[in-house]
Amino acid sequence: MDHDRRRLVLDPSSAPEFAAHLAARYVRILLRLQRAMRPGELFLHAAMVASPPGVGDAGRGIAVIGPKRAGKTSTVMAAMLAGAAFVGNDDLSVSRSGAGWTGHGWPRSVSVRSDTFTALGVQLPSWSAHPARTAGPQEQAGEAHPVMLLPSELASLLGSSAVRPSAALTGLVFPRFTPEAGDTALRELTPARTAERLRQERPVQVVKQADFLLPHFPRPPLADAEEAWRAIAADVPGFELVQSFADLPTGARHLRSIWS
Repeated sequence: MDHDRRRLVLDPSSAPEFAAHLAARYVRILLRLQRAMRPGELFLHAAMVASPPGVGDAGRGIAVIGPKRAGKTSTVMAAMLAGAAFVGNDDLSVSRSGAGWTGHGWPRSVSVRSDTFTALGVQLPSWSAHPARTAGPQEQAGEAHPVMLLPSELASLLGSSAVRPSAALTGLVFPRFTPEAGDTALRELTPARTAERLRQERPVQVVKQADFLLPHFPRPPLADAEEAWRAIAADVPGFELVQSFADLPTGARHLRSIWS
């Protein structure tokens, strides 16, 4: 980083196919850091899908929030197979507007475990424009392997209606897996419990692998974020989604009930 000239310089020894990918990544990082300076702008370790055409009001978004391996990507993909639009995966920021709360997706690659495709009955893609693509990813020795896709590729593969940059936030869903098939259930949470879950799932920092930029983008105090968590929980209903990995479509139907 050239502080005097306010420039980020890519290492010229980087592989050419990664140059555009890395440039886009740092543009996203800088934009996220700028937005994080705004009071009331929250960043969540969350995904988001928006309602399919003809289901409730158009563009109603549901944030799917949780730690790694909680089922965010699986839940989003099942909803996309049912026609939902993709907004974001893993990175979501939320802000208040005059009409309510809005979730903003941040363009980034989607890493999908190969066994998720199997669980959804979707054939593994044979190619991707992502520079870390592999030729014909295959299951090896019964293990699941990550498949890297661009958002548009994922939407096309699943027959989703669209990729949207944002959506009105109308539901907060905290998924977790149960080993028992047939135990899928959606339980509404109290506003106090929803606020506590938001507090638990907040990311430690807005960006990864860019600590050298953090001193240049001071964030509002933690008390402001806590106030925003309570405000979101008071305005937007929260739910716990308990689902079986072997029955992801049932979880998607529960999301449809929220939109309806």
